[in-house]
Amino acid sequence: MNKIEKLKKAAYEAMNAYQAAEAVERDKYNQAMIGKCFKYSNSGGGCDTRWWLYVKVTRIDDGHLRVFKFEQLPNGCVSIEPDQFSYSGKMGAEGSGYIEIEPTEFDREFSKLRVTINGYPHS
Repeated sequence: MNKIEKLKKAAYEAMNAYQAAEAVERDKYNQAMIGKCFKYSNSGGGCDTRWWLYVKVTRIDDGHLRVFKFEQLPNGCVSIEPDQFSYSGKMGAEGSGYIEIEPTEFDREFSKLRVTINGYPHS
């Protein structure tokens, strides 16, 4: 094995050790997130006004957050994602845009959305 191959092997080993240590720290942080709820001031989708996206961390999957999230856009479109992978591993952190809320607020807003959905005309 020449010098470059030895260095490449050492670099890969160091990167693997770094990623494993990072995963341990991420898992500790994410474990503490289970059950926490957040809201995020969302926009887009052809709407001129903002609305709230609600998120509840439900579990960890391979070290990453899985969330239940829902929103109702001002134009009436509804999105409910009961088991969504979340890239936002730092929800609630300064600058993330996610505001931590009480689970009761999350539940109340989801109940209101269910009432709205139940009021939609059915064919």
